[in-house]
Amino acid sequence: MRSGVALLFVAGLAACGAVAGSMDAKSEGDQARDQALALFLDRTMTDSVDGEGGDNTDWKYIDIVDKGGLRVDVGMDAPEGLKGAEIELFDEFGKRLDRRLVMPNQTSYSFEVEVDKVPNKYFVRTFTAEGRSTYSIGARLAPDPGQPEPRRVVEARPEPEQPVDEPDPEPKACPSGMTRRGSRCLCPSGLVRSGNRCVEKKAAPVAAPATEAPAPPPVVVRAPVTAAPAPPAAKASVTGSVVRVVPSEDGRSATISIRLDGDIDLGKGARGTLFKNGDELARFTVTKARGRSALATVNASTADLTTGGARLTVRIVAD
Repeated sequence: MRSGVALLFVAGLAACGAVAGSMDAKSEGDQARDQALALFLDRTMTDSVDGEGGDNTDWKYIDIVDKGGLRVDVGMDAPEGLKGAEIELFDEFGKRLDRRLVMPNQTSYSFEVEVDKVPNKYFVRTFTAEGRSTYSIGARLAPDPGQPEPRRVVEARPEPEQPVDEPDPEPKACPSGMTRRGSRCLCPSGLVRSGNRCVEKKAAPVAAPATEAPAPPPVVVRAPVTAAPAPPAAKASVTGSVVRVVPSEDGRSATISIRLDGDIDLGKGARGTLFKNGDELARFTVTKARGRSALATVNASTADLTTGGARLTVRIVAD
């Protein structure tokens, strides 16, 4: 009897070993973190996990060389067919930063982290215990708005030097026949000064009678010519791409971070149009703009914005 129980126990262990050994038995080589596949920024790649087929685990890594907001989006095509599935985000040392359990009725999963140290590396692990599904994964980095502008130092201009009062020179002697009065040399009454002499004052010439001036020509008043109103100036516009999507709590709207293709003074209140793979998706109003970066709120669901790794672009018209 004891020998029969022992045989059953050994058979059970053998069966357990066979199940455990089948985990990732037919993986394509990316089942371990040190064998992770590269995921490039602003690109979307497609892969799959298969619990029954022995491809349970996929690892991806992302190299970061610029500071900013990193967003990783994963779109699961058939989550209802998976069991014990999860998606995890790790730092460069293998420490888990975030985790998402795959739910049957949810296809989109997102991770966000602020990158303060560069260069840096992040890892994404996709796993399922049972079931099979393909999925798409993409990563985007919202650029750092930059360091604060340096303080402007205004140098005060030096005060002009005040002239130094110098003592008045001693007065010179007046020419012969003149008397001094203060700083002036005056001639006697009836005489006027001519150079250094006093001479007799000449009588003023008698002015000729004034002739009557001719009447001025008549003034012709012409009606002002009214210029045609100038046509209204065309409003400037700029294109750009969405580098980050932050969904609202209810998932019905989202805040998008935009990288503009050119320099333009947008200001708050500029209006724009959001395109998904070239097709118009929604309208929005810019809430904040600085340099080539802008923020806006768009009334579109998270699923519409992220499903399938779509390319999101914008066109904005300045006020």
